Amino acid sequence: MEHSYYLKAIFNREHQKTVVKKLEEKIKKLKEQGVKIDAVAFCGQSGAGIVYPFFYKTGFPILCVRKKNESPHGYHVESSESHGIEYYVIVDDLIDTGKTINYITDVLSNYAECSGIILYQSLWVSEFNNIPVHYIGEERS
Repeated sequence: MEHSYYLKAIFNREHQKTVVKKLEEKIKKLKEQGVKIDAVAFCGQSGAGIVYPFFYKTGFPILCVRKKNESPHGYHVESSESHGIEYYVIVDDLIDTGKTINYITDVLSNYAECSGIILYQSLWVSEFNNIPVHYIGEERS
């Protein structure tokens, strides 16, 4: 069975390790630059496939936002921390229509503020709804 190219970072272990390492480095760099980040938020398979391994490696707090029509066995928003999250970055593969990013920021608007978006597959904007966008994917020529 095959998978889509955009899921390479999830299904290819070496590529996943590289993306997780780049995510760790990017978050460290952003924090050094003064960006406030208390947690990493994600929604869906493309976020989970990178954020869970990142969490297991670093212990950095995460926010799992379940999709709107998903029937969860838990809560709609779950976190590795019970309190203390004021700022988060979203990790996703790409921004296509912006629905996922808007959905996450809407759901978390009463809890914390989005301080950035980190994409690992494709980048076509440097900002989305006044939120800085960063890219950690493969170098493009």
